[in-house]
Amino acid sequence: MNWITIIWPMIAACCLTLAGVHLLIWFKDRQEKANLAFSVLAACVAAVAGFEFMMMRAQTVPEFGAFQRWMLVPVFVGIAAILAFVRFYFHTGRLWLAHATWVGRLIGLVINFTVEPNIFYREITGLHQIQFFGTSVTVAQAVPGHWLWVDQLSALMLVVFAADASLMLWRRGNSVDRRRALVVGLSLTVFLFLACTLVALVHSQIIAAPYFVSIPFLIMVAAMGHELSRDVLRAAKLAAELRETEQRMELAADAANLGLWVWEIPADEIWVTDKGRALFGIAKSQPLNFARFEETLHPDDRHPVRQAVQKALEGSGEYQTEFRVRLPEGGARWINAYGRVEFGAQRQALRLRGTVIDITQSKQAAVEAKQSRDALAHAMRVSVMGELSVSLAHELNQPLSAILNNAQAAERFLGAGRPDIDEVREALRDIAEDGNRAGEVIRRMRAMVKRTEVELLSLEIERVIRDVADLVHSDAVLRAINVTLDLAPGLPLVRGDHVQLQQVVLNLMLNAFDAVNGAAASDRGVTVRAAMTDPRRLRVSVEDRGTGLSADGLGRIFEPFYTTKPHGLGMGLVISRSIIEAHGGRLWGECNPDRGATFHFELPIVGKP
Repeated sequence: MNWITIIWPMIAACCLTLAGVHLLIWFKDRQEKANLAFSVLAACVAAVAGFEFMMMRAQTVPEFGAFQRWMLVPVFVGIAAILAFVRFYFHTGRLWLAHATWVGRLIGLVINFTVEPNIFYREITGLHQIQFFGTSVTVAQAVPGHWLWVDQLSALMLVVFAADASLMLWRRGNSVDRRRALVVGLSLTVFLFLACTLVALVHSQIIAAPYFVSIPFLIMVAAMGHELSRDVLRAAKLAAELRETEQRMELAADAANLGLWVWEIPADEIWVTDKGRALFGIAKSQPLNFARFEETLHPDDRHPVRQAVQKALEGSGEYQTEFRVRLPEGGARWINAYGRVEFGAQRQALRLRGTVIDITQSKQAAVEAKQSRDALAHAMRVSVMGELSVSLAHELNQPLSAILNNAQAAERFLGAGRPDIDEVREALRDIAEDGNRAGEVIRRMRAMVKRTEVELLSLEIERVIRDVADLVHSDAVLRAINVTLDLAPGLPLVRGDHVQLQQVVLNLMLNAFDAVNGAAASDRGVTVRAAMTDPRRLRVSVEDRGTGLSADGLGRIFEPFYTTKPHGLGMGLVISRSIIEAHGGRLWGECNPDRGATFHFELPIVGKP
């Protein structure tokens, strides 16, 4: 049996098969450059095996020399492939040593084609047959060449490069790297050294044997291919686990009514789950990019969404916004979107991935809650005005009585034989002034009890406080309460609803009136202050010198239906706090160091964040 004709073609066939498989892997994923380098190496080993086979069957000296010369071409390409494989697969290896190796090999290749018969020999004196694997093969009788050291030096540098890169990989310390260093790195180092030693012994004619470096190279390629195959299988397993994870995530997202999406920014392609497409009313087969996404938005929301995306791409990478989507059947759907940008090495935006969720119901619930809160606030205003009915009736009675008296006096003046026109004119002037006083009282009453839409405008808090002080003036007089307004000059504007802020101040002042109602005459005082606490916020405080609050009461005063009054409903402070929080502020209470309590609320001023 001729083992040579079996083993060497088998070596070539195995290497070409491995080369084809890993070339296909590289075609599927161009990022797998280590597979491409391995494919080139395996093909070169197959070519070397072919040249070795032809040299063993050579019949003439020129034929043997030509085969030996041309064999260095796949050897050079294979060495370059080994260098590339180590760099791509290990991510280690000294670049200067790699460059020195392939440059030295290239110099040897050039010399190989410029001397006769080749770089290995100065002269091939003849051929003779020896027994190898039980078969007669051809070997050369020759004189070693002067330039053989160039080939041997580059081979030695290759061995040193592989050993050094493997040692660097081992020192990283994790299990995957150490396995690669042990299996691939050790096989590279050992079998490269073995192949180089065999070639040196044959060239020096220390041993009489044909070239058979393809055998150790085959073992080396097999070890490398085995480890690469493990990576492929591991990648396949990870892909299966990833698909399972994706299915679980989509199931969880569907259960939470979430849509998942990824925007590949350079290609301007958007991937969205079926749930996400349903939220936007986009068919599954329809391509989706940013322009098509914008078409689904309500016209008023397109610019804010564009600004939010731009801010995420140029800033921290966080994207969050709310917008309306126009539905094909009409109407709109509220969407909350959240995402995060993935940046490249040069901080270029690569992709934006995130979630979308339908918040239409929560938006509608918020609107309904606001309507309920406004209705309750209106009802409380009406209730408060009912409590003030006695004092308001007294305040209206004064100008109305004055009007009646002045009208009767004017009538008497006109009924006299010679009417005093100046007296009549004075009476009419008094009637007009008292009518304005009564009209102002009625205007304030109408403003408080009228149910209108909340309108946030820039307003003067001083005006709000003075309107309320005028409204409760009669009640304060009837109760013998001294009201003091301590308003800092030049207060900035705040943004709010005039009537709702009046309601808050009114509620706090009436609570203060109730607190001092049973106090001694000297303590029946309520002070309303307004001042800036910092450059961004304005504080209004209502201070009394009444009975104060207990520790338990202070902790519960903002609980619904909790009250310290015998006939209180326990909703005034709750509504007041909700109004202030809706204005972007806060409301709280505290006990005074000596006596009584003070309630404060703060509001952001206009033009400040």
